Amino acid sequence: MDRNSILLSICIPTYNRLDHIKRQLDFFKQEGAYFNEEIQFIVSDNHSLDGTGEWLRDFAAIYKIQIITQSENVGGPANFVAIQEYAIGEYIWLPGDDDRLCKGILKKILDTLKKHSDIAHIFINYACVKGSKLINENVYKGESGYYKSGYLMFEQITKEGGLGLLMFQTANIYRREFVNHTNRIIEKHGETESFSRPLGYSLYCSMYPGYLIPEVMIEDEMASTSWDSLGVMVWCRDMIAMCDVVGTQIGMGEKVRALLISNLPRMCPEYEYIIRGRKFSKDNYAWKMYKKYFKKRLVLDAIIYPIYTGFRILRKILCRFIGKWGY
Repeated sequence: MDRNSILLSICIPTYNRLDHIKRQLDFFKQEGAYFNEEIQFIVSDNHSLDGTGEWLRDFAAIYKIQIITQSENVGGPANFVAIQEYAIGEYIWLPGDDDRLCKGILKKILDTLKKHSDIAHIFINYACVKGSKLINENVYKGESGYYKSGYLMFEQITKEGGLGLLMFQTANIYRREFVNHTNRIIEKHGETESFSRPLGYSLYCSMYPGYLIPEVMIEDEMASTSWDSLGVMVWCRDMIAMCDVVGTQIGMGEKVRALLISNLPRMCPEYEYIIRGRKFSKDNYAWKMYKKYFKKRLVLDAIIYPIYTGFRILRKILCRFIGKWGY
């Protein structure tokens, strides 16, 4: 494989989801990914126990695809990073194995990269589904197309749909050299276990032009989100740290931090996070950022909001009984 000819590295981390990875690889087969000399295709199996590894090896024997097999389960974030080390393309795409992609998405991506060779980041509009139920048919409805200012695109996406859109790795494609730069920044600050790396990549790439594809070409399968059980951790802690670490590095720490805080969900569940708790190491950078920027929110969520919520519930119960008794 000629390293100089690879435009896009498609990298899929997977673990114990044989049916998902089968469907996803079949989709890319229909898209012609394995026969396109401009594409490198890699799958990293995080020591699956459901036959995924064996099936992947058989598949790779027929199609042009590189398989990485972890000797043990290294965890989601580590597997996510490990696969990137094998990428050689100018751009890198890390689609989830569970998300549904629309026909023609690969051609759309390649055409955009060729037409706008100066861009560092592509964001693809998507829909959210949960099983057969449509949750959101169009997550982004704002201005699309080419952005000379990548930060303007970053800011527009955030204001339109929150930073969660930039956290969704399937909808984001990055220039690979900037992904590598960002990974070094993250490792330097001890954030290697963070699930918010895609946000960091988007932020670093915001120093350069970007492109926003308005067509809905992805269905985000929310029911099988790989970090769903860690959602509280992601929203309350890792994102603020990622914004601070990468934002400071590119000289926009305060601006990006303010953007994040002003666009968090109205009720960011810091209290629930402390109760369920991921233990913070003493010198962890994100913990320092959490204590620095979330003190007021913690008071609100841990004390005022539960009292307010309890009062509303009690009032609703009393009103129901009062109505039942005929008062």
